[in-house]
Amino acid sequence: SKAKKEAETLRRIMQGYVVTIDSLNQVNQALTAENLSTKQELGEVKGQKAALETQSAEQASVIARGSVLRSTVMTASGIFERSSGKQVDTERANKATQVKCCFTLGENLTARAGSKTLYLRVISPDGSVLPADETNNRFQFNGVEGEFSAKREADYQNKPLDMCIYWKASGKMASGQYIVEVYESGGQVGTNSFNLK
Repeated sequence: SKAKKEAETLRRIMQGYVVTIDSLNQVNQALTAENLSTKQELGEVKGQKAALETQSAEQASVIARGSVLRSTVMTASGIFERSSGKQVDTERANKATQVKCCFTLGENLTARAGSKTLYLRVISPDGSVLPADETNNRFQFNGVEGEFSAKREADYQNKPLDMCIYWKASGKMASGQYIVEVYESGGQVGTNSFNLK
């Protein structure tokens, strides 16, 4: 009798465990399905995020390229200064004491208005960049670091702006072709060349 009661008690406990196990199996199946659904949604969200990041990077690149200032007109020449202080264009190397580069920054509504630093590179006939007066004359352009010959600040308000940058020679200038390049925000504004005899 005592063994019968204990067996019934154990049977009831076992039936309770079976119900609990069955319930846990159902919950486990539901959680597995939910987990799979969540993983799929996460995969979709990651895909959308990657697509948006790519699109954002492409748009940023387009905006960056569009915001680089460009010159509509650019002239360059050798000049010398008369005793009166008047500056005169010259094609003679033995007379030239400066390089003058004048240009018009075109209208650009994509660029941010405000102070802009413009860098002038004067490349001599032997291919070297004529050095600036200042010791720290390095800047970034076209993805590399190089020297500039002169720089100038400009207050750009998204409208055409006329300006000139001058480079002063420390010695005699060589004869041959000189190339001038102007950069802003790492991009080329314009380029030109002139000859000294």
